[in-house]
Amino acid sequence: MTYLQNARARGRSLLARRRPAPPAEVPDATTQRLDRQNRRIGALERDMNRMGPQMAALEARLESLRERLVRPEAGPGDYEEALSLVEEVRREHERIRARISAASRFEERLRQLEEEMERRSANEPTDGDGA
Repeated sequence: MTYLQNARARGRSLLARRRPAPPAEVPDATTQRLDRQNRRIGALERDMNRMGPQMAALEARLESLRERLVRPEAGPGDYEEALSLVEEVRREHERIRARISAASRFEERLRQLEEEMERRSANEPTDGDGA
């Protein structure tokens, strides 16, 4: 056997040992973990879809302020007004971020409680009368 043939044979034996188990043999823990990750990804996608319009509105407001600051026809008093508007926008931006953060924490806690309720209701024995 040549060196190249020997290397190929060793490579094939390594690949044979490293092959993943067929899907039918995937442990339940792995399947459950994958399901949890898929649910979490879905929740994150919903959050991103919900926050997108809010961020677009903020960006539009900032752009309109930026345009007002760039205009050369502004008088000397307008500069101070523009700075105060920028500061106001920054404060509003901080308040919005705080609200979004609080809403996200609330939604996460709500999601956890809903999962706990589902888990508890799945573990409760049912009455024979369907009530």
